[in-house]
Amino acid sequence: MSTLSRPDQPPAGGPTPDALRVEHVFLGYPSPRTGEVVLAVRDLNVTVARGEFVVIVGPSGCGKTTLLEALAGLVPLHGGTIRLAGKALRGPGTDRSLVFQNASLLPWRTVRQNVEFSLQAQRRLNRPGRERVHELIRLVGLEHAERKYPHELSGGMRQRVNLARALVTAPSLLLLDEPFGALDAQTREIMQNELVRVWQAEGAEQRRTAIFVTHDVAEAVFLADRVLVFSPAPGSIRADIRIGAPRPRRAQWKRSAEFVELSDQILTALYGAAAVPGGAGTEGP
Repeated sequence: MSTLSRPDQPPAGGPTPDALRVEHVFLGYPSPRTGEVVLAVRDLNVTVARGEFVVIVGPSGCGKTTLLEALAGLVPLHGGTIRLAGKALRGPGTDRSLVFQNASLLPWRTVRQNVEFSLQAQRRLNRPGRERVHELIRLVGLEHAERKYPHELSGGMRQRVNLARALVTAPSLLLLDEPFGALDAQTREIMQNELVRVWQAEGAEQRRTAIFVTHDVAEAVFLADRVLVFSPAPGSIRADIRIGAPRPRRAQWKRSAEFVELSDQILTALYGAAAVPGGAGTEGP
């Protein structure tokens, strides 16, 4: 069973190096007309520390989701290497979990049975596995609903189940592809806080490395240790912005000068200074 710390307790000593290394990675897909490879990601290089929460933002079609799929082992590389804990990735593995925008729960299974599913598939639903399931259902705040079916749950509740299911196998790398994109604004903000609370609840030595994709700049700043800004396709890293604000981050921080400045840095990297009010290329008051 995982060792849990207080939700507001920061990592002791911060993340440790070299969980994930992406080196000269090219990703693409065959053109339906010519059959030639169309690049989605070009010569990508990034290192992510163990226990770090990295958010990727970028324009539509820049390869963000394609990169997550490559990290999950679902699409082949057209060049370069991806190493997790020093080992080259050569396909899907139990050391990674991918959370999609839609919860994709099995409708004939209860909350508990959906969370158990990954352990059953890996033949690990033993006593420690069941304890882990119970622990995560409690951690995401659904112990009162563990006998309910997906159609009886709200959108936010379904994504809580999705998160618990992704974490139950104790992956070293958690991949999240716009998991709150289909939620209303209020539920989305609640789930941002819940995600960080659950991510931090496991002790610093066991905390998952997380890669999160979003189009929402405010969401990126609020969640991330680092924000990687992608260029238009074929995607490459245009900016690597560190978010140094301590955790826990309260909602009030979103109104601070620091938060606004960080958001402006990301917007400038995405669209240029003219896109930021008061930036170069715009008229002042």
